[in-house]
Amino acid sequence: MTFALSCPHCAAANEDPFEVLRQGAVDFTTCISCAKNISYALLDCERCGHENVLVWAKHPEEFDINQPHCPQCRAPNAYATGTEETLE
Repeated sequence: MTFALSCPHCAAANEDPFEVLRQGAVDFTTCISCAKNISYALLDCERCGHENVLVWAKHPEEFDINQPHCPQCRAPNAYATGTEETLE
């Protein structure tokens, strides 16, 4: 199974077949379709292990990152609780 980020600019799927996208911090990549930057954060839920994928058209503000709960198990998200130390 190949992981993909959906571009917030053009909705193209940007696949990551080699799993090289950085996890645990906000980072950016360039869309293969429209060539615009995509800011993203990949965060594993500390409770259930579900990989949460957050994407933005520009570098996010702190309130954009503080998603309150894991969409899978509804546990408090590490970004919301302040436990994620690699967040930039």
